[in-house]
Amino acid sequence: MKKMALLFIGLLIALILAELFVAFVIHYPVYGVQVKLIGIRKSQLTQNVWKPYSEYFNVEGGNKVFKRNNLGLPGTDVT
Repeated sequence: MKKMALLFIGLLIALILAELFVAFVIHYPVYGVQVKLIGIRKSQLTQNVWKPYSEYFNVEGGNKVFKRNNLGLPGTDVT
């Protein structure tokens, strides 16, 4: 029983340290979904509605972080 508790505590600490490393050392952006909606498009699958000015990670052409505009869409701000 003691070995299982130590294993569980070790795995929990490893998970927390990995999350802190990804967030603060690598600066990987957080998942910027404001809400999930059904029926935005023709399909009945859920679609993401993004938060304004949220960041997203793209690996095409190098590992780059981009920001969405004031409506949560890629591109420049809309007046």
